[in-house]
Order: sequence, then structure tokens, then C-alpha cells
Amino acid sequence: MKNKYKISFIIPVRDEEKTLLDLSNKIAEECKKCAKISDFEIIFIDDGSQDNSLKVLKKLKTQNNFIKVLSLRKNFGKSVALQVGFNAASGDLIFTIDADLQDDPAEIPNFINKIDEGYDLVSGFKFNRLDSKEKCIASSVFNFITSRASSIKIHDFNCGFKLYRKEVAKSFNMHSEMHRYTPVLAELNGFHCTEVKVHHQKRMHGVSKYGYSRYLNGLFDFIAVMYLMRYADKPMYFFGKIALVCGVLGIFCLFQNIVLAVLFALSAVVILCFGILAHIVMLGIIKPERVENYVKERLL
Repeated sequence: MKNKYKISFIIPVRDEEKTLLDLSNKIAEECKKCAKISDFEIIFIDDGSQDNSLKVLKKLKTQNNFIKVLSLRKNFGKSVALQVGFNAASGDLIFTIDADLQDDPAEIPNFINKIDEGYDLVSGFKFNRLDSKEKCIASSVFNFITSRASSIKIHDFNCGFKLYRKEVAKSFNMHSEMHRYTPVLAELNGFHCTEVKVHHQKRMHGVSKYGYSRYLNGLFDFIAVMYLMRYADKPMYFFGKIALVCGVLGIFCLFQNIVLAVLFALSAVVILCFGILAHIVMLGIIKPERVENYVKERLL
């Protein structure tokens, strides 16, 4: 076998007590059958569950040495739970999979085959999505806009079933609800993404944890990610362009409306100052070791 990997599975859990045993058994079964997997671990992140999920996880831990359990102090959200899992993972490849059994572990080898083709992140594409019509429409709009804006040819950015090379997952610093945009964040760091079709299974237990607020939160996160893609290392370019537009408008208004001209001029100065401050902050936050994520190969 040319490539064999240790796999880490990161599974955020919130009130999914009825699915955890079946999910862990199915993952273990598939890993033992797959010739490309040399070893594996399953890391469950209990994200403030109110049911018996943590109790079930602790019992599974005592019965299986490949299971690890991390319990968060409260519900911090999926992005934080995933980041905690990424930090704890020791595998060469890192799977993320939802705990609701809507993703089929039998498709694990298909993801690994894509990694062997040279990709760094493989995202699942739920082409036969079984969610509500409202959720499907919202997801289609979100994916269309994100794909067009980022130029990443993926149909389903928010699918929880994903496979990452270790260096991709370790490059993230996720917060808010940035888990929707991991392909964008990966491309931002110079990694290459693709997708595989996965069968979406009907939820048998529990309920969806996401309400209508996710649409508004997703919009704000989208704006933040687009800014990061274009101006994370050069904020002055972003604020400078806006300041320039305000300055030009001020000049045009100079002989028409002096008050408006002064307002545009002041706006240009203030925005320019924001740009300078943002650049200073960026220099203080971005450490030299960050560029290590940009190195693909080392021939020393």
C-alpha cells in the first residue's frame, strides 16, 4: 500500500445521546476494513449537552481505547468545538463528521482517495439533501454566493463531512461560525480543495440545533471571510480605496455643496486613519511563524 494514514475523527456533540454508540461503531468498523488506514482515533467534543450525551461518551471511552472525549464548559458553538478537536488531533488526516448519523461512514475511503490525488481538503457534497425545503433553498443560495465570491468550485461549503490534511486543520483559528468557510480559509492559506458526492441520510433522532439566526450570523461571517481573503495582510489597501473614493467625491462636491464636500473630506481622513490603525494592529497580531503555513515542501 503506497499511502497509509492515521486518521483523527473530530465529532462535535450537542444533545445526540441516541446516535453516539451507532456512530462510533460504524466509524470503527469502516476504519478496520480500510487498507489505507493504519490507525485511528475518535475525538468527541461535548459542546454543552443538556441530555445524557456526556454520560454516554464517558461509557464509550471506558470501552474503547481509540475514543477520546473533551467536554466544554458550556455551549460555545460548532466552530469552537471543531477548533478544540483540531488542536487535540494527532492523525495525519483529520475527518470532521456530524454526530446525527446523517453522514455515512461507509464513504470514508472515497475521501481518502481524493487526498491521494493531491488535494489538501475534501468536502462532502450532499447532492440528495433530505432537509426541509426552507433549509435546502437557504443552503443553495449560501453555496452559490460563496462559490462565486471565493472562486472555489464547491457545491456544499457547509457540509460537516470533510477530510483535511493535518497541516490544513492546524492552520485554522476558528471562532464565531467560521466552520462554514473552512474551504475558503484553507484556500486563503494556499491549500487546494475539492469535493466528493455523499449520500445524505434522514435524521432519525434529535432535532436540528440551528435556528433562523444562523442566516444573519452567516452573512456577517461571509463579509469577514471575504475581507480576510483579499485584505487580511494588507488592510490599508481596503481602507485606502474607500478613503480615495470619499476624497474624489469631496472634490466633485467642492463647487456644488461645501458642507457635503467637507463631510466627504473628513470621512476620507477618518477612514484613512482606520486603515493606518488596522495596519498597525495587523503587524502586532501576525507573528513571523504564521508564514510557516505557506511552505509546501522543504528541501534542506
